[in-house]
Amino acid sequence: MVPAIAAVAVRTSAGIAGVLVVIDLLPTADVQAAHRRSTLAALKALFPFVQVMADLVALALENRAIVRVQERRSQFIRLLHLIATMPAAEVIDQLIQTITTQFCQLTQPCACTSRPRPW
Repeated sequence: MVPAIAAVAVRTSAGIAGVLVVIDLLPTADVQAAHRRSTLAALKALFPFVQVMADLVALALENRAIVRVQERRSQFIRLLHLIATMPAAEVIDQLIQTITTQFCQLTQPCACTSRPRPW
C-alpha cells in the first residue's frame, strides 16, 4: 500500500519557497480497508491545518527578510550618526579607519581592511 501524503506549497511573495509534507506511513501487510479510509479521512481533515502551517512558515520567511533589511538600515543610520558627531579636528586617518570598520560591520564581508593613504 502507498502511504497517505498531504503536501502544501509554502508560497512567499518571491514564489514557492518549499513544500510542507505530512506523511502517514501505513503498514503494508495488516492494514484493513476501513482503517485506510479512516486514515485518509483524518489526513483530509488535517489538510486545512497543514495549509495554515505552510502559510505561517512563509510568513516567518518573509519576516526574516524584513528584519535583515531593518538591521542593515539601523547599522547604516548608526554609521551616519557616528560620522556626523565626529569632531572636526579628528585626524583623517582615524576617521577613515572608523568609517571602514563600521562599513565592514554593516556589509559583513569576508575580509575588510583599510589601506594607508599614499600621500
